[in-house]
Amino acid sequence: MVLRRAIKLSLASIVLLFFAVQVFSYDNLVIHPALSLGAIEIYNQQASRKLTEEQKNWIVQGSIDEDADPRYLNHFFDPTTGKGLDGRISAKDWSQNQDGLIGMTGDYSEAAILDNYKIGNYHRAYQGIGHMLHLIQDMSVPAHARNDSHPDGDPFENWSKINGRVNLNKAKFINLESVSNAFDDLARYSNNNFLSKDTVVIDYGKHELKTEVVDGKNVYYTMNEIDKTTYRLAFVKYPDSLKPIMQISNDLKLNLDYWNMLHPKAVGYSAGVIDYFERKFAEIDENRTVEEVSFWQKTKNYFTSTKNELEYRTGETIAYLRGNLHYSVDSIAGYARDFGQNLGFFGEATNETITKVAEKTSETAIKQTDILINQAKNAGVLGQKIYSDGKKVIQSNVVIKPKKAQASDAGNTTNEQNSLILVPDAEIIRDDLILPPTNSSSSLPYEKTSSGFKYFSIGSGPIFQLPPPVLSPTSTPTTTPIVNTTSTPEEIITSIIKYPDSISSSSEAEFIFSASKSGVGFSLNFDDSGWQSVHKEVTITAADGEHTLKVKAIDPAASSTIAVWNWRIDTQKPQLDIIDKPSRYSSSTSASFQFQTDELVIYSCSLNQEPLLFCGPNTMIEDLIEDSYLFEVKAEDRSGNFATSSFEWLVDLTKPNVILANLESSYIQTGFGLNWLGEDEQSGVDVYSLQKQIDLGEWEDWFSETNATSTIFDLPIEPGQSIAFRAKASDKAFNLSDWSHEVKTKILKFPADHAVISELYIDEINQGSEWIELYNPTDTEISLTGWTIDTKANNKDISLPEGANIPPHGFYLIGDKADNKWNPDSESWSTPNYNETMSLTNTDGWVKLKDITGKVVDGAGWGNSNYFEDKAINTSGFLEGYSFERKAYSSSTLELMSSGGEHQFSGNGYDSDNNEKDFITRSFPTPENSSARIEKTDTENFSSDDVAVWHLDESEGKVAKDSTENGGDMGWEYNPYAGGRNLPEKSSGKFDLATKFRQNPEHYLKNFSPEIELTDGVTVGTWIKTSLVNDSSSRVWWLGDTRNYADIPQNYLKLSIKNGKACLSIKQKFAEENLCSVESVNDNSWHQIVVRVDNREKRMNVFIDGEKQSDVRLANKLPKLAFFSVGYNEGGSPAGISFDGEIDELFINKSVISDNDIINIYQSNKPYGGEIIIPELEAAEIVAHYKFDETRGNTAMDSSENNYNLNWQFNEWSLGAFHPRWSEGKYDGSIFNF
Repeated sequence: MVLRRAIKLSLASIVLLFFAVQVFSYDNLVIHPALSLGAIEIYNQQASRKLTEEQKNWIVQGSIDEDADPRYLNHFFDPTTGKGLDGRISAKDWSQNQDGLIGMTGDYSEAAILDNYKIGNYHRAYQGIGHMLHLIQDMSVPAHARNDSHPDGDPFENWSKINGRVNLNKAKFINLESVSNAFDDLARYSNNNFLSKDTVVIDYGKHELKTEVVDGKNVYYTMNEIDKTTYRLAFVKYPDSLKPIMQISNDLKLNLDYWNMLHPKAVGYSAGVIDYFERKFAEIDENRTVEEVSFWQKTKNYFTSTKNELEYRTGETIAYLRGNLHYSVDSIAGYARDFGQNLGFFGEATNETITKVAEKTSETAIKQTDILINQAKNAGVLGQKIYSDGKKVIQSNVVIKPKKAQASDAGNTTNEQNSLILVPDAEIIRDDLILPPTNSSSSLPYEKTSSGFKYFSIGSGPIFQLPPPVLSPTSTPTTTPIVNTTSTPEEIITSIIKYPDSISSSSEAEFIFSASKSGVGFSLNFDDSGWQSVHKEVTITAADGEHTLKVKAIDPAASSTIAVWNWRIDTQKPQLDIIDKPSRYSSSTSASFQFQTDELVIYSCSLNQEPLLFCGPNTMIEDLIEDSYLFEVKAEDRSGNFATSSFEWLVDLTKPNVILANLESSYIQTGFGLNWLGEDEQSGVDVYSLQKQIDLGEWEDWFSETNATSTIFDLPIEPGQSIAFRAKASDKAFNLSDWSHEVKTKILKFPADHAVISELYIDEINQGSEWIELYNPTDTEISLTGWTIDTKANNKDISLPEGANIPPHGFYLIGDKADNKWNPDSESWSTPNYNETMSLTNTDGWVKLKDITGKVVDGAGWGNSNYFEDKAINTSGFLEGYSFERKAYSSSTLELMSSGGEHQFSGNGYDSDNNEKDFITRSFPTPENSSARIEKTDTENFSSDDVAVWHLDESEGKVAKDSTENGGDMGWEYNPYAGGRNLPEKSSGKFDLATKFRQNPEHYLKNFSPEIELTDGVTVGTWIKTSLVNDSSSRVWWLGDTRNYADIPQNYLKLSIKNGKACLSIKQKFAEENLCSVESVNDNSWHQIVVRVDNREKRMNVFIDGEKQSDVRLANKLPKLAFFSVGYNEGGSPAGISFDGEIDELFINKSVISDNDIINIYQSNKPYGGEIIIPELEAAEIVAHYKFDETRGNTAMDSSENNYNLNWQFNEWSLGAFHPRWSEGKYDGSIFNF
């Protein structure tokens, strides 16, 4: 069978849907009256114009009536879209405009309320306030503020109906300027802070997960906070899985939190709405005069009021009929299905007979439809629609594949089954049925063919069924009790006049017996258990199975016939399983379902809660569009027991989109981060695949089917090579995206392997000479013979002379021969190696350095130049007399490269091919020629605080070399008699090689002489990899100053692994203080552990992978640094064991490195080199940046891209200066005027 999905519903179907589909809200008979009474109380407490008892009753009645059909469909308002449910009018708009079909049930809009009050219809005015309160209160239901129709009920609303108690102590009066404000504010509060059953979308990582123990079991909630009040946001299933499930369930604590947060708002806003209308009513009263209401106006008001009253009465009538109509339509549909069941199960002898019976039953069903639904016609337009569609329900639902009956079943009757006699003068209503005469007390029709009868009671009249079949050869239930009609005149005839169905789903069976003679008793025999006396009315409770009851009248003077009733009890519902179904997320426009049960059943199916239709065990749904779907199947057996099952899935036909975040144009080495993000509005992105391409080669798979959205690229790439990446995403429905755009970068040769433009002086002062400085970052001399420099003004503007060269790590200076001479702006400047007339453009210019072949070796552009490397140098704040200087390192700043800075003599070897990132602006230029001091760019840039750095990369020998120039090499020591090894064992490390320890008596040791004072504090970092779970302390390293006779440290700072945690201990004399990490590090993965002790602040910290784990205040002071031991427990006290695992990259810094710098050291993902990589801020994050380096003028330039320059202002009458006074500052210039 194929269910075709309807794309559009007819108007009649929509009207019928009003009565076939429930949309739940706060209970209109419990919660809405309670909230309204609470609002009335809050209002009266603060109002001078108080409500009377009559007015209160009117308001409460209105809050009840607003839920009538079909008004409740307009009770939704999503403040994020401004829309109502399924494109209908929103509750907010409904409160203002109630025209149209539904409005025929009464206009209770804001304008109608005020108009009713004006014309003196106070009853409808206050009733209208109640209607308005109902709408406002629904805004405190998350499902109504999220357009979640919840046709099968909303857990929060169901819970509220039973458990909700209005607490006025929590509610506060909320003053309102308009009714619309109440809708906006309350709906926004509900939508933003709460969830409904079908709209649970949570960023799991942004909310606290709370665990509570209920009945000995852990229960998990996602928590949220509003105004410092924490509450349960959602119930969490499987919190430890990769995809935890968040639900809005009927959980007591969850719904209690929702109730306590939401219902006070509903009461407060409702009180504000009452106050708003009372203020409006007061204005009407103040402006009302007898004279202004003319006779004609009174007449018009009367007719308007009468017309409106008809609509109000219509609405109330429909509201009253709502339950009856639901019941009638449901019963008629059920009746049609019952006929189908009987036809399908029991059939007739031939298909022709089946067809005739089906026609008869359908005609009878439609006739009943006319009788039952005709009452609704008097309710107006809606009744007419229900009447017409009611017939369609009956006519469309009888879709039957009957079981073939046996030919031998025809005429299989006995005299015992034809013992009932027709009542005289019966009225014939159809060929095979008659009604009892009007004077009969029976309301049951008799059936001529079998004399059997039974009925279903629905609506106002009986509906008839066909007789049941023969169930099995050995058990023959009858449609009427078997009576022995072969009796003598003196014999009493016993009858069973009330009995259960021949196949019953009830374990109880009620019987009533009668006899042809009055005043007799009865005796029955149940399942041949023996005869016993009984009353004429008996209820028997029996188990499932076949049963037989025999009864006979008891009279001393006469014998009796025996009446027999056979029936079968089946109380067990079928076992229903959906054994084939689509995936939870599907990209197919069709869906195939297969079900099975453990007994003979009839199936009916529904899609998205549409009316059930007969279906087969193999059902296919076609013509699906992109949407979510609910499939429901019902299996009903011959006893009327039924089981249901459902499946929800989502059809996603749109492929996802994925983007890669841009990379820097270049990196000094691998270890940079790569980020990507996918978008899929339907099913969501499931997994990603990434490819890489090196130097424009073939694309290679890198990651496949990962759900990560970021990674570190740390594969080995040769310096100078380029690397590109692209990504593809697959959503949960297996739609595959196109490849994303490509992002590219390259690995720098650092320092640069070629001559670079190191400094440019382009805007001289007082007609002085411009100049260009070149730098050689390599270890060999570079010949410049035949090299040229192009400028924006001239190609080959400068041709370098024969014999020109740059020494290794040295400079070459080219000066402008203005007026045929070198005219420096500062007498302290070096003399150029070569002078030639040049034309450097002050703004938007560029230069290119070319070798003898004409190949561009280096270039630089500034401002809005049309030539530059990646991005031009930013000239914001640049003034005459300033220069552009190339950095020594990526982290170089003006401060670091200025006089006394750490990078002052580190050269200018940083070239990332991005002019903006490669150059800084100097206000005090310092040109260097080939005679200047040699400046080498070290790849490791250590500070004076770096005591020692050990990479542990030595592939042989017993020495771990210190990479600083402090001579801190460590030697290898071991005890050969206790298993110590002669040489350290090497393994693959975090970055290169590492040393592997195996709990042997062996270690690296460095003795410091003289001892090093750790006055401020110390920071020690290392990378480790271990799987230790021992509860003894396993020593990673020690440092200390005092040893006893056994050479055991007494005053020390040590790092150990204990129970998988990183633990730090500090000891002075006999007092020891300890601190352990929160996270474990024994997962056999590399982790960076950084220990920091602050002597001045008396604090000790442990960091794991850049994250601060623990913090403790100290009583002890740090010992001096006299020795440093790695990997060995030296015995004595405290007890412990040697390290088991791998150690890489150790450093000791005798300062207190900041939290941010520790994070940066970890995130740099490279060996510690003294240089802490600080992520550069995007220009957009800087609002303004003022250096005050101008030295002249009345403007302080903003060096960001936003150009928020500061202008100097002064009051000369109060001795304000006409110009700022400039002086030497912390960095170059400063203002000295305050």
